[in-house]
Amino acid sequence: MAATQIETRNSRGTGGESLIDALEASGALPPETLARARLVHEESGERYDAILTRLGLMSEQSLADFAARQSGLPILEQSQLPQARPDVGALSLRWLRDNRVLPLSVTDQSVDIAVVDPFDPHPEEALRFMFNRPVRRWLARASDLEAFLDRHFAAERTDDGDVAIEADEADLERLQDLASDAPAIRAVNRLITSAVEQRASDIHVEPTEEQLKVRMRIDGAMLEQDPCPPA
Repeated sequence: MAATQIETRNSRGTGGESLIDALEASGALPPETLARARLVHEESGERYDAILTRLGLMSEQSLADFAARQSGLPILEQSQLPQARPDVGALSLRWLRDNRVLPLSVTDQSVDIAVVDPFDPHPEEALRFMFNRPVRRWLARASDLEAFLDRHFAAERTDDGDVAIEADEADLERLQDLASDAPAIRAVNRLITSAVEQRASDIHVEPTEEQLKVRMRIDGAMLEQDPCPPA
């Protein structure tokens, strides 16, 4: 990879198991949480890595740490990502977002990519076939991946210097999501998940102009929690 020196190492084989299978085998999440994720996946077809973080069942960092331990792949920090958009041919923004793949570089020797879910073999197989060369993988946090794609792929500069935004179906869905109640639902899900993990018996919320104050009763004591930002 250009730009930054990064330690590379071969990933351990995942034996064909999925992310949810690996979480179950490791005992990283309780059975009821895994069952909830499976149900949402069956109903929506959404990726497991997206479901787990969207519903607050796992934090983004916890998911990345788990994926790194299981796969042996290093996690890229945001500062280690390329500063310029790599030449990735005909790959579309929609495909990159759907597969949660971040292209890093394409050389005569290899295609370097970062992925959120190392248990999904399809992006690596597709890129190996497309470019007819080996694929090397790193891990990226979903938010870093999305920020990189937004910065380098979602906007193209026209001849007169104006920015033309590529608005595909994924962009429209994200806008619809932001305009709906989905963010509030995710916040409530994260709050409930936190309460369950801490074995809280009560959740108390107090809205203010600046934020939503949260307290939970844990072992009989009312404890302050991280506040929720305003909508």
